[in-house]
Amino acid sequence: GNNIPRFVRSLVEEAGIDPKDLATFLHQGSLRVIGSLQESLSDQNVIVDIEDGNYSSATIPRMLSRANLQSGQRAVLVGFGAGLFASGAVVEFG
Repeated sequence: GNNIPRFVRSLVEEAGIDPKDLATFLHQGSLRVIGSLQESLSDQNVIVDIEDGNYSSATIPRMLSRANLQSGQRAVLVGFGAGLFASGAVVEFG
């Protein structure tokens, strides 16, 4: 559905940041789910890492370790699970 994209947009809006100024990291689900989310969030830089599959709770930290983000860069981190319950935050790296 549209719940995850709506949630991501609300996080970005609440932070008052242009979506183009962020990297968006999503918990890895199936290719179908991730593809649908990338399409729905086409105005954002959605980072995906499907090389090694789903690492459960370690997925986002694993992607961050590979992303080589610079000090001052901002990102949206969103994890979601069964029933598409989601939690997330906008963070700035220092």
